[in-house]
Amino acid sequence: MDVVASAISSIDKIFSGSLSQRDTCDVINTCAKTNREEKGTSLIDTRKDAEDVPKAFFPRHLLIIDTETTGLLKDPNSRVIQLAAILLDKKTLEELDSWESFIWTSAAMWELASVQALKIHGITYTELREAPLWNTAWEEFLSYFSLDHYDLYGQNIFGFDVPMLKRMCDLHNCHYPFGRDTNRSTREIDLWPFFMLSGIFLDHEYGTRYAPLRKMARHYNISAGTKHNALEDCRITAEVLRRVGSTIGNR
Repeated sequence: MDVVASAISSIDKIFSGSLSQRDTCDVINTCAKTNREEKGTSLIDTRKDAEDVPKAFFPRHLLIIDTETTGLLKDPNSRVIQLAAILLDKKTLEELDSWESFIWTSAAMWELASVQALKIHGITYTELREAPLWNTAWEEFLSYFSLDHYDLYGQNIFGFDVPMLKRMCDLHNCHYPFGRDTNRSTREIDLWPFFMLSGIFLDHEYGTRYAPLRKMARHYNISAGTKHNALEDCRITAEVLRRVGSTIGNR
């Protein structure tokens, strides 16, 4: 098996659960380095025949999620104040549906918010005054999508979004129904291994680390505002994924 086939095979192992996503990133990174050393090209440069590359990696539809918060994950006072999701077709990656909600937080918690975080997304406390409580928004999200039929995706979701969602569920005594430790079949899958597979971002400083979403968007000339918004960021993530898939399929 050549290095490109090995990299693609490692993606399949994410879905089967036989390889962790961190290990998958390591495999792809190693394959990319080997390919550069042996052939002087990135992974995609070795795939001239588009038919050699699977057009649809995804076994089920993709539910891309994103959050905006009052601070960083390491800050125990950080709270989710916006949650959004878009549903993508597993074959075409076209958007099928979307959902978003602001989430109320107390004035006391708002006073503890990170000034830097608030500058990133620009959400104001006025926008949250009529927003639902976490329990209400979370139940609405869970009921809006038939989640047994999809998998959760995102950029750096294990490094931020999933831990923040679990924190909110713990704080509000809500059930977090996703992941291997639950009875639900929905999986949590980070999109970075798929972005790595294009080979583009491996030629820069990131390797197995995450490239910022807006830097990836700029690479593909995808319009992205200066302020973060959870729904907009879901759509930017989806468009980057489409461009990466197109890059792989067209080489």
